[in-house]
Amino acid sequence: MKRTCPMGNDHPRDTAPTLIDLDAVHTIAIAQGILAERLRTDADRALDLLDQHAQRAGIPVVEAAKWLIATGTLP
Repeated sequence: MKRTCPMGNDHPRDTAPTLIDLDAVHTIAIAQGILAERLRTDADRALDLLDQHAQRAGIPVVEAAKWLIATGTLP
């Protein structure tokens, strides 16, 4: 019998939890907020924009976020 997560997710309960880099999450959230305020948009749209620029530059989203925070511009 397959044991499932009580939260309703499709992954088995006994799989190892995914480790999250909270510093990266925080950095991305700050950049997301900067873009949302600057562009007068919602957080989802700001994250999409950050992700698009990261993909174009060939860098991880967290690096694009650091770039934005440090320079005020998108990579």
